[in-house]
Amino acid sequence: MFDIAILNIPATTSNVGRMSITMPNVNAGRIPEWSVADRLRKARESAGLEQVELADAAGISRGTISAAENGYRVPNRATLQMWALATGVPLGWIEQGEVWCTPRDLNPEPTD
Repeated sequence: MFDIAILNIPATTSNVGRMSITMPNVNAGRIPEWSVADRLRKARESAGLEQVELADAAGISRGTISAAENGYRVPNRATLQMWALATGVPLGWIEQGEVWCTPRDLNPEPTD
């Protein structure tokens, strides 16, 4: 058991029957912001690729990959598209950190 006050997490209290339960407020706190460089590295790592492997798969130089992941330069859109294709990560997530799609996009109707 831990003391919520020690962790400095805002808590909410709910009354359930005769019991009063105090739980951490899961909506409180800070959402970390990731830069494009962070998302590029996370995309590569989630695909299980080393920088050299991504370079071969996407036709990007290893130097470009290293510079992009370290935040020294932002690759052009064509490079970002190749990075997204090679890692299987949506381009929108790499560029903006968000993915826009509807449930229909995830499960399209058959065309025949």
